[in-house]
Amino acid sequence: LADRVILVGDVKQAIYGLRGSDQALVFDTLEELAEGDAVTETLEHNWLSRAPLVDYVNTVFATAFHQSLDPARVVLKPKRDAATEAPAVARWTLAGRGFDDRFAALAAGVADLVASGYPVVDPESKAVRPVRYGDIAVLARTNSRVEGIARALRSRRVPMKMTMRGLLTAPEIGLARACLRCLNDDSDTLAVAEVVALAGGAPPEAWLTDRLTWLADGKEGRDWDGGQPMVRRVRTLREAAASLSPLETVVRVLNDVGIRETVTAWGPDSIKAAQRQRNLDALLDLAVLYEEHCAAQHEAASLTGFLFWLEEPSSPELDLQPVVTSGDAVHVLTYHRAKGLEWPVVVLTDFDDEEMNRLWEPRMAQLEGFDIRAPLSGRAVRWWPDLFRRRTRGVPARHAIEASDEGEECARLSLEEQRRLAYVGMSRARDLLVVAVPAGRLRRGAWLEAFDAPFLLPDGDTLELPHGTTVPTVARDFQAASGLAAAEPFAPRWFEERPPGNFPRTPARPSDAEAVAGATVAEVVAFGERIPVARGDMARVGDGLHAVIAMVLVNPEAPDAEDRAHAILEAHGAAPAIRAEDAVAAARRFLEFVRERFQPDPIRVEYPIAHLLDDGRHAAGRIDVLLETAEGPVILDHKSSPLAESEWPAEALKHSGQLAAYRSAFEAAGRSAATWIHFAVSGGAVRVE
Repeated sequence: LADRVILVGDVKQAIYGLRGSDQALVFDTLEELAEGDAVTETLEHNWLSRAPLVDYVNTVFATAFHQSLDPARVVLKPKRDAATEAPAVARWTLAGRGFDDRFAALAAGVADLVASGYPVVDPESKAVRPVRYGDIAVLARTNSRVEGIARALRSRRVPMKMTMRGLLTAPEIGLARACLRCLNDDSDTLAVAEVVALAGGAPPEAWLTDRLTWLADGKEGRDWDGGQPMVRRVRTLREAAASLSPLETVVRVLNDVGIRETVTAWGPDSIKAAQRQRNLDALLDLAVLYEEHCAAQHEAASLTGFLFWLEEPSSPELDLQPVVTSGDAVHVLTYHRAKGLEWPVVVLTDFDDEEMNRLWEPRMAQLEGFDIRAPLSGRAVRWWPDLFRRRTRGVPARHAIEASDEGEECARLSLEEQRRLAYVGMSRARDLLVVAVPAGRLRRGAWLEAFDAPFLLPDGDTLELPHGTTVPTVARDFQAASGLAAAEPFAPRWFEERPPGNFPRTPARPSDAEAVAGATVAEVVAFGERIPVARGDMARVGDGLHAVIAMVLVNPEAPDAEDRAHAILEAHGAAPAIRAEDAVAAARRFLEFVRERFQPDPIRVEYPIAHLLDDGRHAAGRIDVLLETAEGPVILDHKSSPLAESEWPAEALKHSGQLAAYRSAFEAAGRSAATWIHFAVSGGAVRVE
């Protein structure tokens, strides 16, 4: 298909066996190409990390990869200038029996690191500055560990960025769904009870007593609102909701009944409040997806359908809470998602986990010799059903399978992939690499043992590598309760409620504006003779002449200007009333006047504007000519009226409202503009103030 093919990649970062990728196929292909006439070029330098970090990673993985890769393809030469003598590798020992305790200790370590002012090199400015939360990434092996670390950071009030599951079970989404159910079915009193409980914080015994009292008094059950204003606001939307789409309904409910204000007040801090708002925005996104789903399936979209669709989401991705990306926050993600990214500080976790063995997962097997001309031939899918699950000891059949040739080969391949995964994590750091391990002895078969590098964990201020190089290091111990920062008071604020304005909905056109009382003519300039115009439809003449002037202003040196002008006038039905050469002459004398009078740079034609008027109407239009000058913007509006010069001032003042609308749009943007009326047929211009 191509005369030359360039393949770019890093075999040390082949880590997607968990998604079914077959690294053996890649390696076999590369080996075949290398044995042929392919040329292999290896990048020798590392421009990302500090020299001590590069030495550390080189040493660890030259040993770990020695059976599968030539050291020349592993060892890199550092090229980044040394800007700090701070530790390059840190060991954090995390106290605690279970994951939650260790995650809390990890959060304490992150907070301590930022408080210490550890120096990092800013990726943009290259200047040395104290570390920030946004400079730090914490990597874990699984999504569940990522979520646990994120919860610990949030409990510690350390800002963090990650995507967590549980959107549809979040309390703010529960409140929104209850309001939607209440709107959809006035007999759904369970939805009313949920709104009362969530919005007002009423305990079950309180709202249940109120409900029973209401019924005991002989009142209609569906009219009960528990004294909750939010329920009453929802009910006021019922008439309008009948003509709204599901998305429009969700927008109205989220923004008009007080849900956003209520969930913001829940707190307990600004980070969580921001997450709640983003979750509500995600519900809007789900409404969009639902309508797109209905359109694709040729089904009618309805609020009832949307509520049922939320009960059984078609993908786990729909239940992900969005990332709160604003502000300075720690990145928490898996090793796999970290591939291709970099941070000044990277914290690695889960090195105490047992090595993963993909023996019990579907995999590809090469049954025949590899042929690069038919790379997919001679292959089959193999899968050992795991009948033993968590039973790992005292199961002879399991042990026999694991000890078989195929079992040992799977273990070897799994081990190599785990080494590559660790390489991805360690090579993400620019300034500091932190290896976080639990207190005490590591379990047998821990991931850390896969590197065959007993020097990997530092225990002092320096770490001497086997080849004699010394790396500055630090070792710290952290526990969950150490140095917990005091909670900052959370005082949620919200926009003041404003009554809906009774604004006219009809959009305003500047050209329809009435003349402004008190407008004056500041200047009259004549710069040409009247061009001949035959009797006809002056509106068509005006449109055609406008277009010819725009054509000349945009391309003043066009050699075929008159031919283009004739085509333009024909298209506008103005050719019978005005000749092309006369229209071009009128445009060129106008251009000459503009250049001599204003020296503009640039000249813009048909410039769009939009402006919100004081009465609430939306004014939109196009300025015929906008000049950017040293004195500020100049607006010129063409008029095709063939009046004599003596009549220009009175005619120009008739359009003072249109010019005032243009000026007000610029004033709203903080600029002051001069305004002119150009009489294109008569050959003059009038400045109106």
